Amino acid sequence: DDAHMALQAMGESQNQPLSLPRLRNLFRLHSPIRINRRSPGVGRTFLIECCAADYVNETVVLRCVTELIRDYQADPNVFTTDEHPWADRPALYFAIARVMPAVVRVLLQDAGASLTVEVEGKFRLVSDPNKFINGRFTPLGFAMALRKTESERDKLPPYYISKLGRCIRVLSETVSK
Repeated sequence: DDAHMALQAMGESQNQPLSLPRLRNLFRLHSPIRINRRSPGVGRTFLIECCAADYVNETVVLRCVTELIRDYQADPNVFTTDEHPWADRPALYFAIARVMPAVVRVLLQDAGASLTVEVEGKFRLVSDPNKFINGRFTPLGFAMALRKTESERDKLPPYYISKLGRCIRVLSETVSK
């Protein structure tokens, strides 16, 4: 539908990338919004589109995700559909893959994202979108496999490895509760 297409375009735009004011405007223009409905085509929810948005930093994604959860009750456990040829997955996997520990924390602690769901498929590396890790992973297992692979490749700045470590800590702390 139009709202999903507009958000997807925003998530891919370098000139007019995702922002909280743009997201709010999109919702005003296309109200009412069925927040947990998957988009035609790639099968992503609004929450997943925000977590997957390009050309934005973690703070922008965090603001958008927080609003979707708080004001619209976005469900973090809805899976994508047709995420070909990759694995269909919920928002938490996108937040981990994008190395956003604050978003991971909000999805887990504020929205109740599942830590036990396993996803099987191909996952792009942060350092090289043409390279992948394959397997069946829980969110914590995925974060650990991503850090191990990225560390071995030695292509990411230490900042990203540190942020992956923070994602793993958030996931581990939540698992142990």
